[in-house]
Parts: sequence; C-alpha cells; structure tokens
Amino acid sequence: MSRSPNAGRQPNHRVDRRQGLAGQAERDPGAGDGDVYDRDDTIYLMVRDAATGGHLGSVRLLPTTGPHLLADRFAALCEAGVPRADDIMEISRMVTRPGLPRSAVERVHEQLAVALVEYGLARGLSAFTIMTPLEALPTVLAAGWDCRPLGLPRDADGVTIAALRIGFDAVILQRMRDQFCFVEPVLRLDLSGSALAA
Repeated sequence: MSRSPNAGRQPNHRVDRRQGLAGQAERDPGAGDGDVYDRDDTIYLMVRDAATGGHLGSVRLLPTTGPHLLADRFAALCEAGVPRADDIMEISRMVTRPGLPRSAVERVHEQLAVALVEYGLARGLSAFTIMTPLEALPTVLAAGWDCRPLGLPRDADGVTIAALRIGFDAVILQRMRDQFCFVEPVLRLDLSGSALAA
C-alpha cells in the first residue's frame, strides 16, 4: 500500500473539532492513499465520530503559492489567471465516510463549511478557491459562502467543472453558524509545535 509523504510524521498543524470530533493535518484516512499534494504544508480539517473517534468526513487545504490542483491541472477554468497569494488556500478532497445516512452527510458538510471559515479567519486568510462539478454547485452555494466564478465552467473527462473564489468574513461566519444552528465555534485549533504558533 502506498503512503502519503506525511504518513507517520508528526502533524504540522493539529485541528480539533469540538463535541468530541477531531482532526489533524496528516494524511486523511478517509481519502484513501495520498497524492503529490499531501505535503508538509497540506492541511486537513476532519470531522470525527464523538463516540469512536472514527473519520466521518474531511477536507483538504493547499496553499495556492505552491503546487495545487487548480494551477497544475485546471488553470483553463480561470479567465483572469489562477489566484495565488499567501492568504488564499485551495479547497479539495472533501469526502465523507461511505455508508453515512444522507442527513449525517449533510451535517458533516455543514460542520466542514463552518470549520473552513473559522480556520480561514484564524489563519488570516482572505479567500479559498475550489473546483466543483456543476451538478454540485447548488450545494456549494447553499453553504452560505460568498462565491464568485473564476471563469466559465468547462468539460474535464466528461464532467463539467466550475472554479470559484470563496470569500468570507466574520459576518458570513455568523450567518453560517445561525443557518446551521451552531451556537459556538466548531473548530478547536491546537497549534503547539506548528509554524502557525509563532
């Protein structure tokens, strides 16, 4: 079995969910084998089962100043060029555990959507980029983010894909918490031993 470059290493960043759900910035156990984008600067936000600690869902964040999917494989989706900045990260590999009931999948997606904004604000980010199949666009828009297209959708291997820039601020975060009935932050960050702690 192949392993990601981060497998077996101490995480650079630890990201924990409240209410017994937790995550870390190592290889995502829910996404199968790693790929070339699982590096030391890769961040995973994970939702874990409160009772068992098992993986329920996760999302990967990649710095846009280095290699990332949008720049490397899908740059044609961006009419004005791929956004690259220290304060922009790419969202990719959002997965949920197979076999979860639809209602549980929706709740995990809500937790991840809010956690992304909380993480972004804590980190001083201004935006995320994301690629999504056109059929999933309504779900992305329903998250409550400020979504702006980066260009026209295009076909990639028989799937029509759109690239978006997702903006956020404290007002959007509060609106999302209200929409999804979170009365307190969903993200708990343990930055000990991290470059972010400095």
